[in-house]
Amino acid sequence: MHEAIHSPAARWALDRLDSGNLQRIDRCIRALERNPYPPRELLAPLVIPGSATYPEALRCGAWRIAFRVVDDTFVLILRIGRWPPRL
Repeated sequence: MHEAIHSPAARWALDRLDSGNLQRIDRCIRALERNPYPPRELLAPLVIPGSATYPEALRCGAWRIAFRVVDDTFVLILRIGRWPPRL
């Protein structure tokens, strides 16, 4: 099992979520900890206006979670964003 580490941007997003969305995203992050190499059909781009584009973010309901595996031990949660983004 891998350990999730949240970037400051991911922590910022999590700190602002309501409990329902927080629980949903937490379940998706726990799934990434168990399997940080999800099938392609669970991956989709996360586009954050005015910021980076993450071509292979995990689909999590109305959310996307950008991540990468570090040293085959950690799952770094880079960004979390709603899809499609609300402007």
